[in-house]
Amino acid sequence: MSIAPEMTVAPGEKITVSPKPAPARSQHRIVKALVVVAVAFLLLELLFRTQGNFLSKDISHLKSFDHLAASLMQHEPNEQSVLFLGNSLTRYGVNPELFTDEIKKQTGLQVHPGKVNPDNTALADWYYAYRHFFSRENRKPDLMIIGFEGGHLRDAPSRHLDRLAYFYCDLNDWEAVQKYDARTFEERLYFSSCSLSAALANRDRIQRRILDVIIPQYREGMDQMNERLTQKTAPAASTVSYQRLDDLLTQAEHDGVRVFLAAMPVPEAYTFDKELLDCCQKHAVPLLDCQSVPGIQLEMFFDGLHMDEAASELYTKYLAETIRPYLNSPPERQFVLQN
Repeated sequence: MSIAPEMTVAPGEKITVSPKPAPARSQHRIVKALVVVAVAFLLLELLFRTQGNFLSKDISHLKSFDHLAASLMQHEPNEQSVLFLGNSLTRYGVNPELFTDEIKKQTGLQVHPGKVNPDNTALADWYYAYRHFFSRENRKPDLMIIGFEGGHLRDAPSRHLDRLAYFYCDLNDWEAVQKYDARTFEERLYFSSCSLSAALANRDRIQRRILDVIIPQYREGMDQMNERLTQKTAPAASTVSYQRLDDLLTQAEHDGVRVFLAAMPVPEAYTFDKELLDCCQKHAVPLLDCQSVPGIQLEMFFDGLHMDEAASELYTKYLAETIRPYLNSPPERQFVLQN
């Protein structure tokens, strides 16, 4: 065993030990890893920008908003355009063609329907979808039916800053984004980054694709959980507010769009906050309580939340019947329709 020689140091003298330089091989590995990450990110960016429609039905739907808004305006002079705005509850629950037939049969009115229903969303997302694709582009429907349950309409930050940034918003929305959704510096930085990158804005979908392979029925379970979180994690009753809904209804009034709020059927009953009723009263917006539709049974919610085709048919007919009295009359101050 060799013993290092003793080193004599004068009192107060400092010893400077120079760090050993990193081996060239280690530096090369770091650079190589960074290049691989950069190339992978660029490939993902290209993939989501060019093939996003094929990777996810929801991406395809998000990218179609502009086309859907334009198509809704392509109706005959004697037709009224009707926008169904909501999430997957509306996607599964509303049959636009059946609604059109029922309204014509009951009132003689011709309607031209369209649906905007991104998954796992609430008013925080619908607010920007209406402002960006309809109001600002002068594509204002005659009627807008917003389907909701529980706490969907309450004030709460969007849980999808990434999607808002890339699919819904532009610089005109920055003030509202800071007010409602991106309140911290980190959130604003993330929002700005997602507005520029399709890969970053869709990173949750990459994760879901991987977990789909690892965990059976992962996506179905997460969709249901996310829908429930919108209601369960809503603010406590003492802090409930509807400022964003108030802003949306004010904009719709300015646009000449008649709004209806449709409380949709789900397995668990829910009540309406006083603040929601006050907001409807202020704007003379009918709140249609469609929770209890005759004939809809618990087993018709195929995944414990969404309506199957049979329930969708019953709900759509019920919605048409419920909204019928309002279509041929001016807005009234009666804001809740008792059933």
